Amino acid sequence: MVDNSVETVVGEESVSEDIERLDQIKAVVQDNVRKVQESTRRRLKSGAPKPDFKVGDQVLRQNVRSQQRKGGKLEANFLGPYIITALQGKSADLQGDRKHPHVILAKIGPYKLFYWDIARIGPNKELESEAINAYLSILIRKHNRQNPDAAAFIDSFAMTAIWDRKSSRLRIDPMAFKVIVGIVNEHHHWMLLVIYPQEKKSLFLDPMGESLANTKRCLETTR
Repeated sequence: MVDNSVETVVGEESVSEDIERLDQIKAVVQDNVRKVQESTRRRLKSGAPKPDFKVGDQVLRQNVRSQQRKGGKLEANFLGPYIITALQGKSADLQGDRKHPHVILAKIGPYKLFYWDIARIGPNKELESEAINAYLSILIRKHNRQNPDAAAFIDSFAMTAIWDRKSSRLRIDPMAFKVIVGIVNEHHHWMLLVIYPQEKKSLFLDPMGESLANTKRCLETTR
C-alpha cells in the first residue's frame, strides 16, 4: 500500500516540474522571437536594393497554393518562368511559355480562378481544386437563397484532411445544417461526400464506382 501523503507529494513534484518545463519553453520561444525580430530589423536597415522589373523580363512566381492544405497534390514552391507583359505599380501581368496570360478571371469567395484553371476544364484534364471549390460554393450559396433548410460546404482542403484522418481547422456545427457537402481529392481523383447530420446519414459518390473500403471510410470519417 502507498500512503496517500506520499502520492500527494509525488503529484505536487510532478506539477512543479511541468511548470518549470513550461517556463523553459517560454524562455526559448521568446529568445527565438527576439532573434527573428533583430534579423528583420537589420535586413530592413541594410537598404538592400529592391528588384527593378520591366516588361519583357522573365520571372518566377511563388506558388501560394503549395503553402495551403492542398489535398492529395504536391506542387513546386515556385512556378514559371513567366514573361512580364504589363506593369502597374506592384501589379504585373504575366504570360507563360504556352502564351497563356497569368491573370485572375474571377474571385469567388476565397477562391481565385486564373486563366489556366479554366483552360484545364475538359476531358482528360485534371480539374483544379479552386475551380471545383468555387463551383460547389456557388451551388450551396444558391441553395441557401432558395431553400429554408440551410446547407454547408466543406472545401477540398478541409475535407481531404478529414478524409485522411488529420487534424482540421474547420469549425462548424453540423446540427445547424440539413445537408453538408464535401469534396475529397485522393491521388488526383475527386470524390463527393454528402452528409445529413440531423438524419445521421452519409452519401458517398465516386465517379469510378464506390468501393466497400471507401464507403466504410466515408461512414467512419463523417460520423
